[in-house]
Amino acid sequence: MNDAGAAPVHFIFLRHLQAVGVFACGACGAAGGGWPRVTIAKREGAPVELFAGAVRLSRHAAREVSAQAPAFARGEAFLRFIPEPAEGWDGGLHLTWHGREGAVETRFAAETGHPAELSRILALAPAEAVLRIAGAAIAASRREGEAWESLPRPLERFLRLVHKGLSTGGGQVDTVLRVGDAGMLIAGKLDTDEPLAEAALFALSGRRVALAVPLPATDSTPAGRGFAVFAETGERRADERRWFLELAPVGGDKRRL
Repeated sequence: MNDAGAAPVHFIFLRHLQAVGVFACGACGAAGGGWPRVTIAKREGAPVELFAGAVRLSRHAAREVSAQAPAFARGEAFLRFIPEPAEGWDGGLHLTWHGREGAVETRFAAETGHPAELSRILALAPAEAVLRIAGAAIAASRREGEAWESLPRPLERFLRLVHKGLSTGGGQVDTVLRVGDAGMLIAGKLDTDEPLAEAALFALSGRRVALAVPLPATDSTPAGRGFAVFAETGERRADERRWFLELAPVGGDKRRL
């Protein structure tokens, strides 16, 4: 915990996942909707902004986060991901901000929250933000020119957690067949006859493969309208094991299978 009195930020969850990065979730007590200027001291180079790239969580999420921090019940809930190698991380975050009496520096030393709580926090964050975090974690973990045969175990576990929480309904994928380095044959069912404006296959690394719409149809059953499509993904890296099918109905919200 911090030792500087009234800090402008309260961490509910602060944890370092080796080979992935640091996850900081909490509430910011600043009024007016703007983030205060809080910097993270780096061991080398210039400090970085704590809230640079931070994800604002919804009011519902704020209530969930602030349940453990009543003093910040009216603050802004946030999620900040700091990719590996984490700036200023040696078991804690060294923060600096300006208070009434000038600059204040403190070290949030202790990790808070149980590692299992990360899945709940990711569920509270917007899906697009979680996808950006996954992509950033992969990019930061990959050394230039390195060819992974398998992912570092902590990164593998984190990506599995992200992938598991991405489904938003709209159907199901029943079969995925890998066709060498050419691509994948994907078959499943859609639970609606809504026309699609777009369809694409996404890897957690951020790679996107557009698919022609409408998706080729197969036999329909009471469980849904069948489809089967071949996605030309080409050669895939170790960090492209996990994919999802994103569907954008005409005039509707995106769905992920």
